[in-house]
Amino acid sequence: MRATPVSPRAPRAPRIVLGVLSAVAVTVVFIVAVTSESGQRWEDTALTAADYPGTWFGLLNLVSIPTIAAVSILAVVIALLRRRPGLAARAIVIVGVSTLAGQLLKHGLLDRPDISSVSADNSFPSGHTIAVVSLWFALATVLPPLGRRLVLLVAVPFTAAVCAQLIGYGWHRLSDVIGGILIVVTAAAIAGALWPDTAADRTVTAADRVLRVALQAVVAVAAVLALVLFLVYRGGQEYQASLLLLSCQLLAVSVAAAGFLVTFVPWRTPRTPPRARPDVASAQDPVLSGR
Repeated sequence: MRATPVSPRAPRAPRIVLGVLSAVAVTVVFIVAVTSESGQRWEDTALTAADYPGTWFGLLNLVSIPTIAAVSILAVVIALLRRRPGLAARAIVIVGVSTLAGQLLKHGLLDRPDISSVSADNSFPSGHTIAVVSLWFALATVLPPLGRRLVLLVAVPFTAAVCAQLIGYGWHRLSDVIGGILIVVTAAAIAGALWPDTAADRTVTAADRVLRVALQAVVAVAAVLALVLFLVYRGGQEYQASLLLLSCQLLAVSVAAAGFLVTFVPWRTPRTPPRARPDVASAQDPVLSGR
């Protein structure tokens, strides 16, 4: 009687490290941008240049409870059809934990100090950002490698556009958006540590290398442009708040792309221990050898 082979799993340590770092980053963003006078001043200055669009909100119209429910169910169904209940659990944790954490932080645990802000209402983190990022993360999690890459080609520009609209329309500050992204990354890292990928799911291919370089370019270019615009704003006048707003939008795009990059694009193929030959394994196992 032969034992049923078990697919080797990717190591948990990278996911644990990613979860810890992203959770710490959420705290740092809140302290620097929300609880400090300079952080509130910069973000509120950017808000003065925001253009509220009226009744049409572009991609933001797609963010709704029915959409969240439908995509979440779709992700679970895909995982179950693949006979991967662990992936279904991961998708549920990503959407559920990040949404719950966002609501608890915004409406229960965090307060926005009334230092220099135009509004004392706490908007950290952005629920819209959490919804969009977590749904894309859930879909990318349950799909096989090829499907995951195709999803990322749509998910990254879609998420970048949503983040830019949230800031450009004045719905959220930059810190709200970044905080939302980091919370989802944290939830995804926790889920990935609890239900690790198989080594095959994390095998690096040529397509992964191309995707990694492309995302790295987006992260770097958007971050550099954001810095340049911020420096130009610093050297200009207050009426140039539109430059600061665009800088915030570009930085949000950079962080969004980075979130997908570190979560879904493998950097190297996990090392797995060599499999023992069936006859050797049977001889060494008293149960299998009949001893």
